[in-house]
Amino acid sequence: MESRLSTYKFVKYSGNKNLYNQYGEKSMVKRLSNDILRNSVLLIITLVLIATPVSVSGARQRDVYLPIVITGPDYSSLPKMIGLIGQGYWDLNRPQDINNLLIGADNWAGKKHSIVAFFFDIAAANLDTTFRGQLEALWQNGYTPFLNLMGPNMSSYDIASGNKDSIIRPIAASYAGWAAQTGSRKAFIAPLPEMNGYWTTYGHDPGNFKIAFDRIQRIFNEELTKKGAPASAIWWVFAPNGWSEAGHEFENYYPGDSKVDVVSFSSYNYGYCQVAIPWQTWDTAPNLYESFVVRMRTMAPSKPIIIAQTGTTGQYNSASINYTQKNQWLVDTYNYIASRPGVIAILYYDFNQSSWECDWTIYNTPAGVGRFDGYKTAVGNNAYQYVSPADLRKINLQFK
Repeated sequence: MESRLSTYKFVKYSGNKNLYNQYGEKSMVKRLSNDILRNSVLLIITLVLIATPVSVSGARQRDVYLPIVITGPDYSSLPKMIGLIGQGYWDLNRPQDINNLLIGADNWAGKKHSIVAFFFDIAAANLDTTFRGQLEALWQNGYTPFLNLMGPNMSSYDIASGNKDSIIRPIAASYAGWAAQTGSRKAFIAPLPEMNGYWTTYGHDPGNFKIAFDRIQRIFNEELTKKGAPASAIWWVFAPNGWSEAGHEFENYYPGDSKVDVVSFSSYNYGYCQVAIPWQTWDTAPNLYESFVVRMRTMAPSKPIIIAQTGTTGQYNSASINYTQKNQWLVDTYNYIASRPGVIAILYYDFNQSSWECDWTIYNTPAGVGRFDGYKTAVGNNAYQYVSPADLRKINLQFK
């Protein structure tokens, strides 16, 4: 699993002029929600005001130009969704794992998770069992899959150049076979997540990453066509890390509106976890998320946002673990995300990695550590509602 060290550090955004060209070339949105229409009306009013000189009382008349503030849809009509990244494996032949890891977590939390994410190696074998089996187990149990498509031991150049086509095509064909079944199956797919991080073998190469993203997408679409499944059987997700080193801000990696349906990012509260030295600090939700949400809404104003990976330790200070503070962090964070326009889901990373990194768990906790009821309180917020795979598919998240 890739490192998440220093996700809480912040770097001043240096910008990318190429992004402005993408904004100018966006195609028209075919289906607009009421929220988008409202924003459009506000924009028209603003433009009218800009064109009108304003008389300033008590001063020589002059033209005062009001600033243009362009905002994307806030998706406020959509329920917020909760998701889980479980530390385990499940398929149709192992119903006990679905019951223990996922349905058990739903029952404990008092609310069903809409999305379940997992990590999968592009080069993995036995795809009908290890890959399709997981997708189908999630679908049949009422979860929309979120696939983090990993490329360990691969560079972005390896993929962009076509050297890995023979490895990518089998997993694309396996997915297409799953999507072509009756029932309009569909999943989120995030190719090469956290690509702007130095800890990934495919990272720190924005030019080749964008070509690799496009190549993976093209191969999947070709296989969907062969199996008779529509290209709309995938929500394509751009999933960088929030924090990055200077020069590797996620804006530099964005493939463009025509290639992406959903934007997302990872951001964790390391607290005083052992690997956080020398940047140890207990981070609140505004510190962890706000700057990244704002930047993503600027980069891709028409795209919904998912917090694709997040979690917290219990190491509140250098002296001790404080589980009361961990519970409070969960409540505060989920209340904060519930209020953020444009963010449609938050996925919690329920992994215990304390042997080499940090313990992020809330439900799948280690022996001797109770479950964190702060999460139950957090997801009890009425803003969070279960959305079934069938209902989620009906929602237009593809503003291309």
